[in-house]
Amino acid sequence: MGWGFGVLLLLAADTAADPRQPLLLVTAVVFGISGALALFFTRGRHLSWVVFFAIAVLALVELALVEP
Repeated sequence: MGWGFGVLLLLAADTAADPRQPLLLVTAVVFGISGALALFFTRGRHLSWVVFFAIAVLALVELALVEP
């Protein structure tokens, strides 16, 4: 998650761009990877992966709704 936050900070430095799309995309990728890692390493016993995947899906849905 630290790497994803670093990418968000770099993207925030570009003030000319609309920050919503990169924010949502990076959020979806970071939480999707976090969910996959939590699912794999805990073999599904720790339910954090459910929350991580839910956040990733919600970010992707919102990304689809943001106008280009």
